[in-house]
Amino acid sequence: MKSAFSSIILIAFCILFSSSTVLAGAEEGLQCPPGWTNNKAALGNDLIKQCIAPTQDAFIELYAAPGAAMQLNRLLDVWVNAMNQKGMPFQQFLSEVPGNVSGEPALTRGYLGTASNGIPFESSLVACRHNGVNYIFQALYKSGDHQLKRLARQSMNEWFFPDIAYGNNTPYSQPQDAAPPANCCFAYGLWNITNTAGAGSSGGVSAVILPDSKLWINNRTYTWACKDSRTISVGLPASMGYSDTWTINADRTLMTGKRVGKGTRIAVRQRWNYTYKGVTANACRQ
Repeated sequence: MKSAFSSIILIAFCILFSSSTVLAGAEEGLQCPPGWTNNKAALGNDLIKQCIAPTQDAFIELYAAPGAAMQLNRLLDVWVNAMNQKGMPFQQFLSEVPGNVSGEPALTRGYLGTASNGIPFESSLVACRHNGVNYIFQALYKSGDHQLKRLARQSMNEWFFPDIAYGNNTPYSQPQDAAPPANCCFAYGLWNITNTAGAGSSGGVSAVILPDSKLWINNRTYTWACKDSRTISVGLPASMGYSDTWTINADRTLMTGKRVGKGTRIAVRQRWNYTYKGVTANACRQ
């Protein structure tokens, strides 16, 4: 898994910055999580730090390249577009929050997607600029593995510039979530997804939402993530016409979904407790 990801990442970064300069000492500001491999053999082409999880299904990387200043949101747009063209799992945008690295303005985004081998991944990206150098921090981790997510985000939040006094480093300006919030459990179980009145033809399709961040429709797996205490986001392809965000009602028996240009759809609960492919979902009722 990692070797394929690495080659894609290196190609994309060369396209973005076209520089081979490695800045001495900058990598010291990013620490590998405990037990992760500091893979120095992969360095070069603007990659100055790479840490790989022992399980080989998560990594963090730091890239640095001198170049013209670019708005941070534009920098991330270019990066993500290049990643998607190469098949990286950045299909669904989840969040964007401002922050800083050692006081320098930074922008952090979260994404959800499925790799070419069908495995769902989450990712965190941070763009920052310091002393004429463009930096991108990138972390990918298997969706649903909250320990990997916690370790990757901890390294992200502790990243700093060695030539600035350590401290005040908040690339991700919201609290880290070591595990899904308990209120995410409202989404678990068996649902029937259908159009609302006036949104198209009636009927429906069964969907299973499981605690491992997987959503199954017609024996195909997709991904989902908890956005807040009442809303989830789902990683369904646009061609399916289903909604990207779903909001639960008061008694947790119905979710309303919306996707721009695709109308409104509803998901009606069929089962609170459901076991699918060996994973049991026990939805919370309050």
